[in-house]
Amino acid sequence: MEDEDANDVVLPVYFREKVAYGGYSMSTYMFGHPLLVSVPRDQLSWEALYQLLLHRL
Repeated sequence: MEDEDANDVVLPVYFREKVAYGGYSMSTYMFGHPLLVSVPRDQLSWEALYQLLLHRL
């Protein structure tokens, strides 16, 4: 494994849909295949992850 690879984390991202039942109950359904995103360890923050996902989509 190269040094660059050791500094990255691969995260699976799943898409899901919320569905309401009868106005009081919620459920979620996953759809599609997971998106695997490689993130540098030094950029592991919610904002950086969000920007990487937007770029990837």
